[in-house]
Amino acid sequence: MLLSEAKELFIRFDGFSFHMWRDEPEKYKEFEALNIDDDTKEEWRQEIIRHYVDEY
Repeated sequence: MLLSEAKELFIRFDGFSFHMWRDEPEKYKEFEALNIDDDTKEEWRQEIIRHYVDEY
């Protein structure tokens, strides 16, 4: 899995690891294997938040 694919997965599930694990367990394993740092995940969370704020 590429980092761009990991970001897409993360954003598709609004950053909820539980939902990634439950709905796409194989992809979640690949995602976890990348050991993405917390700062990167936080940047992605902020993108999700901006998306929802801009929607309204």
